[in-house]
Amino acid sequence: MINKQNLIYYTSLCCAIWFALTCGGWTYFANLVISYPIGLLSFVLYATGKKTDNNQKRYRIIKFLLMGGIIFSLLVLLGFVIFEI
Repeated sequence: MINKQNLIYYTSLCCAIWFALTCGGWTYFANLVISYPIGLLSFVLYATGKKTDNNQKRYRIIKFLLMGGIIFSLLVLLGFVIFEI
């Protein structure tokens, strides 16, 4: 059965996976258009779901995907700045 909490969770999870897979694309700053808006949407849905859902343990994977994506994105950007690739 589809309820509001499941819809928020699965939408946020899909957006977090998309963000984690595309966050390293700093070529021509493409990830600012492709990745970060979806990551922001995932974070908003994550925060909304975390407040309203009774089963908050399932939101840990979304948090790890978002944090990992941000760390990876910043490391790739730092690599581009340092090595001027």
